[in-house]
Amino acid sequence: MSPRAAWRLEGLGFESVYDYVPGKADWFASGLLREGRLASAPTIGEAARRDVPTCAPAEKVGAVRERVQRAGWDRCVVVNMERVMLGLLRERALVRPQIPSRGGNEERSCHVSAQRAGWEDG
Repeated sequence: MSPRAAWRLEGLGFESVYDYVPGKADWFASGLLREGRLASAPTIGEAARRDVPTCAPAEKVGAVRERVQRAGWDRCVVVNMERVMLGLLRERALVRPQIPSRGGNEERSCHVSAQRAGWEDG
């Protein structure tokens, strides 16, 4: 609701009025109640799985591989600190052998595999 609408409602006598700054899309994405003609129409957010494994770009692939396999999945959604999707780490990137680094035999991170087409945008 806009600040103007909030002020108008207060002027009409409503006492519990708030200006919800993030907006209607955030309200819906949070699974809160909807009203209107399309309130019962399913949304993508309702259909999306919440149990999908996620990983950060700097995580080591071996650790991610173990976590993904334990969860019974073959891919991992790469997200940033705000949990915004950066890409998808697929099975072929998780099972590829370790790539020796310049400093020795350190295991590669998800970021390195992303540079080597281990995950796809979007």
